[in-house]
Amino acid sequence: MASTSGNMTQTTAGGQPLDLSVALQLLEQSGHLAAEDAALLRQRRRTPEELRQPVLGWLASQNPQDRQPPGHALDIEQLTRIIASRTGHDYYRIDPLRIDVAAVTRVMSYAFTQRHRILAVEVTPDEVVVACEEPFVTGWEADLAHVNRRDIRRVLANPMEI
Repeated sequence: MASTSGNMTQTTAGGQPLDLSVALQLLEQSGHLAAEDAALLRQRRRTPEELRQPVLGWLASQNPQDRQPPGHALDIEQLTRIIASRTGHDYYRIDPLRIDVAAVTRVMSYAFTQRHRILAVEVTPDEVVVACEEPFVTGWEADLAHVNRRDIRRVLANPMEI
């Protein structure tokens, strides 16, 4: 991975899922997580069930303390916003009432959505906005753009809502 102006960018084709070490590094760089807290979280053993959870979901379950402002735990929404910002993505709050279900099901099958853990949330004649939980995994984009003949705009969303 390469760092560009404070943001992490993925350099491998298709990308790798966000791992705990990178997430903690991004949270430290943002000033939201103390180095000591990050070190403790890196050392914490995760059960096999916890390893299957999205990294941000597991981190939220550990109630890490936010340094900006101090005295509050970082919840899943705050963690997602911070990671989105640090990786150069827009944050997207999924509102099921705003999603045009008919339009999004025409651009992406349920099986494709499940396999890649993504969700089409907006469709225009020129663009499909896709919410994802993985900021670096991009292998699905070219196929989706080709099939739909539209640009793809990736946004980061709470992994528990996708």
